[in-house]
Amino acid sequence: MNKSNGKPARHGGALRNGLAATVLIAAAALLVFLGLQVSQELKELRNAPRDNVQWTVAQLEVELLRLLRSIEGGSGAGDIDELRKRFDVFYSRVSTIETSNMFSELRTAENADAALLRIQATLDDLVPVIDGPDEILRERRAELVAPLAQLRSTVRTLSLKSVDLFARLSDERRHAFTLLLLQTAVVAGLLIIALAGTLLVLWRQYGISMSRAGELSRSSQRYANTINASLDAIIVADASGTILDFNPAAERAFGYSRHAALGRNISSLIAPGEPYGTGDTFIKRHLRSSAKKPLGQDRIELQAIRANGDKFPAELSLGIASESKNPTFIAYMRDISDRHRTRQELLYARDRALAAAEAKSQFLAVMSHEMRTPLNGILGVLDLIHGTDLTDKQSQFVETAIASGELLRDQIDDVLDLSSLEAGSFELRPVAFELGHLLHEIVDLHALAAETRGNHLVVSLAFETLGVKADRRRIRQILINLVSNAVKFTKNGIITLEAREISQADGQVLVELTVSDTGSGIAPANIDRIFEDFVTLDPSFKRTTGGTGLGLAICRRMAGAMGGEIGVESTLGQGSRFWVHLPMLPASSEELEASPVEDVREYDFDGKAGLNVLVVEDNPTNRFVAREMLVKAGCRVREAENGEVGVAVANEEAFDVILMDISMPVLDGLGATRRIRSGDGPSSDTPIIGLTAHVFPEEQGKLRKAGMQDTLIKPLRLQQLNAALAPLLKERPVARELSSRERAKAILNTDSDGMSEEPELLDETVVQDLKDVLPQQKLAHHMDKFCHELAVIRSSLEGARQDETFMQIRQVAHQLAGSAALFGALKLREVLLEIEEVGFQKNAEPLSDLIDEAEALGRQTAAALKPHRTAA
Repeated sequence: MNKSNGKPARHGGALRNGLAATVLIAAAALLVFLGLQVSQELKELRNAPRDNVQWTVAQLEVELLRLLRSIEGGSGAGDIDELRKRFDVFYSRVSTIETSNMFSELRTAENADAALLRIQATLDDLVPVIDGPDEILRERRAELVAPLAQLRSTVRTLSLKSVDLFARLSDERRHAFTLLLLQTAVVAGLLIIALAGTLLVLWRQYGISMSRAGELSRSSQRYANTINASLDAIIVADASGTILDFNPAAERAFGYSRHAALGRNISSLIAPGEPYGTGDTFIKRHLRSSAKKPLGQDRIELQAIRANGDKFPAELSLGIASESKNPTFIAYMRDISDRHRTRQELLYARDRALAAAEAKSQFLAVMSHEMRTPLNGILGVLDLIHGTDLTDKQSQFVETAIASGELLRDQIDDVLDLSSLEAGSFELRPVAFELGHLLHEIVDLHALAAETRGNHLVVSLAFETLGVKADRRRIRQILINLVSNAVKFTKNGIITLEAREISQADGQVLVELTVSDTGSGIAPANIDRIFEDFVTLDPSFKRTTGGTGLGLAICRRMAGAMGGEIGVESTLGQGSRFWVHLPMLPASSEELEASPVEDVREYDFDGKAGLNVLVVEDNPTNRFVAREMLVKAGCRVREAENGEVGVAVANEEAFDVILMDISMPVLDGLGATRRIRSGDGPSSDTPIIGLTAHVFPEEQGKLRKAGMQDTLIKPLRLQQLNAALAPLLKERPVARELSSRERAKAILNTDSDGMSEEPELLDETVVQDLKDVLPQQKLAHHMDKFCHELAVIRSSLEGARQDETFMQIRQVAHQLAGSAALFGALKLREVLLEIEEVGFQKNAEPLSDLIDEAEALGRQTAAALKPHRTAA
């Protein structure tokens, strides 16, 4: 009975085992099948281009809008190319949708195929116009707008249809994929449960033991590799500071072998006297205060010590490797000797750079003073001479000398301005002013120069009045340079000054100032160079336009210092347009009324100033000039040759005003001013006006702080001095407004960067000057000699041409060019200078043409001189 009962039990167990095996196999097979389906679905999802398809359809509308914008945007050559590019992009996207397999589902959608046909038909109609000549496209570009605009609704419909279609398809696929994943998850879950029950019994203990063994092995290997491969010294120590491990980098850093280091205390590696204490006390303190900080969070610098006793700077990072009753510490130490050395070198280099910058500033200040001191005497004496009875010819000579001196002064100022801008010591002085008045003032200043060249100056304002607060002097300097360039390089043309308000933001007004001309323009290759330092567009020996090439460079820096920018647009042969964008603060009418207006008047004291003046100046020439100017104005003058004498004289007598030089021996102007102000002499409250060549703002600030009411920049000019003295008189003298021609005298010699006009064949003014200076017989002799040189000019140049070193051709051309310049033969001189330059370049190729041109111009010049030779 038992047997009969056992058989069914064994049979039932086998059946259950077989059934279980069958279920497992079936579940596994089903899982494999579902897995393959999931894999296939994922592959299709990875490769599905629907995102790209939808993006392409969406971009179709964007490209249509870009095409319409390029049609309406302009009519230049660049705009035509942009229109064709935009049309090609739009056309290619339409073609992609019509032909690509990725868009097959979209093309079968309702109304989509008809929409594509309408779009393609419209584009096909426009292809002949787009691919036709530029002139036809430029004329008919307006006709393209209507048909393309009509496509916007079609494209929008197509885009919306694609969104709807692909959204529906995505939903369907997502639903199917979700169902598949759910089925797979259920089967996998059942299979995992069954397998887990079997494997858990058989492999549990074995798996645990193997896993632990492997983890321990890997952890030990990682630890050893990390320690040994590190470039930093790694020291492992216990809580007492005893070294437990010492890596190879530590051996190299400290000079101990690993065997010798193990068991030592870490305190032997830290130099005595460190603020962090010895190694073991440092570890104990770290254990108490920083036990919870991550490894490497704290980094400190200290002095470490090598086995041989040498000390070196090190960076230490300490952390806890194991938190227990007996914690283990890991110390990362790095030798930072190179870092310290580099830091010291950088500090040394910085100190040297600062010293060099300071030396440069001092040099510029000294050179400014040294150059302006003789210039002060020259211009002052010329001003005095100009006020005497002179013949017309003498007045012309004096005015020429004054203009040349002013040009030298302006070039000195340009270099100093440039240095000030580079040094960052450029100081802005904003005042309230009316912008339109400034532009009209600029026009008045250049009226004479424009008139002499047949130019017409125009002011165009986009506003009735615009009160602003900005550095008026610097803006005026920028505009004067731009307008001066336009006047010099435009002949019989129109020069326009424009001002308009671009925008308002953050309480500021962005203003655009433009200077446009119809001159010769600038070549495209020079557009990017025009604002560079010392760049002139005619660097050859023949250049006739003066200038340092700093004007526009300074304008660019000034505009940048005021928070703006400057640029140029130019077409060679058609003119140039310089623009300046500057942010300015709006000014109220009250601020405009209270703002000081730049004095452009000429004071004439008529010898009745009646002031008692003390002149403190160490330079005899400067004292002489100042004294004569003051005596001419009717002042009583006392002189002092240095600051110490000046203080003594000021303490003896009450003066109406003191003119104080700054740089003097014994006692300088600053020290003398402080002594006068701090004393109780009769002139302690007398206005003191500084005489200085230091035009740096910070220098002038020092003068005002020392007690000076005003400063006059050398060279001292008569008008400048009279304007400074006028407020000190009880009765102000009558002031005469300067005419446009008088204010424009100096403008004719300002720095300009550009090309000069075509020179004349013969400058009659030069010939007339020679007639006025030389006796008739001597002039006739020199003219005959020059004409003989012209007659043999070809033989002279051809003979020199045989010299392969080109030295002889340079010498002959230079000698003939000097003779041509003497007699005003400007065209001939220009060609001879070109020959001389070719000689410098040792380029024989253009010599023949230049010699032919020189011979022809020689004959023309001799013919032009013939009447003058007869008259002489």
